[in-house]
Amino acid sequence: LIIGNMWMEFRGVADEKIYIDSETMDVYAYRDDDLPVSKNNVSSGEPFRLLPDVSNTVEILSSEVGFFATAKITPRWRWF
Repeated sequence: LIIGNMWMEFRGVADEKIYIDSETMDVYAYRDDDLPVSKNNVSSGEPFRLLPDVSNTVEILSSEVGFFATAKITPRWRWF
């Protein structure tokens, strides 16, 4: 996953919805009983920096043939 000039890589999560929460600095998924499960151990990169105040592109890359991924971004705007 590349957003602007920030990148993040995930391993072994092809069948899961992964949530990246920059505010809490956590990566997680939900179990069947709706409890969150940490996925910080399957991610690497630099996910928790502030993005520049310009247009940022989102790019999803996959090393698996035929793998399709989507991203839903919910901004949490803050003024400093």
